[in-house]
Amino acid sequence: MKVHKTYHIFLKKIYNYFIRINPFVSTSYVHVKKNRYFSLKTWKTKSLVPNFAVIGAQKCATSSLHRYLHQHPDIHMSRQKEPCFFMEINFLKKRRARAGIIYHTKYQLLKNYILQNYSGEKIIGESSTFYTMGNLSRQYHIPENMLALSAGIKLVYIIRNPLERIISHFLHNRRNEAGLEFDFFLENDKWWLDNSLYYKQLSEYLHFIKKENIHVLVYENFKKSPKKHLQKIARFLNVNDFEKFNTDKKFKVSYNREFFDTQILKEKLLKNRAMQIIRKDVEKLENLLQIDLIAWKNDLKL
Repeated sequence: MKVHKTYHIFLKKIYNYFIRINPFVSTSYVHVKKNRYFSLKTWKTKSLVPNFAVIGAQKCATSSLHRYLHQHPDIHMSRQKEPCFFMEINFLKKRRARAGIIYHTKYQLLKNYILQNYSGEKIIGESSTFYTMGNLSRQYHIPENMLALSAGIKLVYIIRNPLERIISHFLHNRRNEAGLEFDFFLENDKWWLDNSLYYKQLSEYLHFIKKENIHVLVYENFKKSPKKHLQKIARFLNVNDFEKFNTDKKFKVSYNREFFDTQILKEKLLKNRAMQIIRKDVEKLENLLQIDLIAWKNDLKL
């Protein structure tokens, strides 16, 4: 098993090496310099950067949403999820290098991992949940970077019942840390609270990006009617309706949920002092978006 994994990583590194030295991102576009690309269709050079991003939230079906949107003929989503194009270039750089994903500049990241196979689609998108994790949006000036690099950029922010999101977050961590206990997770994980404060995260973006350029999607609604909400996103992005979205497959589903009594986990959460912060955040979010979050509020005992 270990030999197979090592061989797989070796092949991945070779594949990524050839991508790095190849100036063609597709049969239609050739890299010239920085973010400039020559179109073999129009014989003109143009600037290409993402004009759309899914900014989170973590554990809210962003991986599935990313894959589904890529099916649309007018939407190109990055080959790698979580490229964090609008953040400091060194963010996650070492972790990615271990997987053979190597870049030294923002423009290499753009060419090799965002624009690969781009063939002229109207929308160039990427999905990075780090954009709404902790205080990273403020620390790395993400909204300002978006506005500076891609004026008019549009964002999708998918949000989920905070209790369910936190439990999914815990199960995700437990998958990588065998034996992780819920109480230990709540005491020591630095992300779980801020990642669940959707009003707080959204407010950072609304200081710089127009409200009409941010589409907020409620996870529970998306799960119930995925194609309906994909069409809404298509209209938000000003691309044609697409009837052929295939939403049968789910990506990065939380594991081990069947081994836990989630009701017990919820009761533990409700006793946590931080829940009062989440309750206030949900009320502010409901007022800001003018949407009904009664199911969340019932769970939170608001």
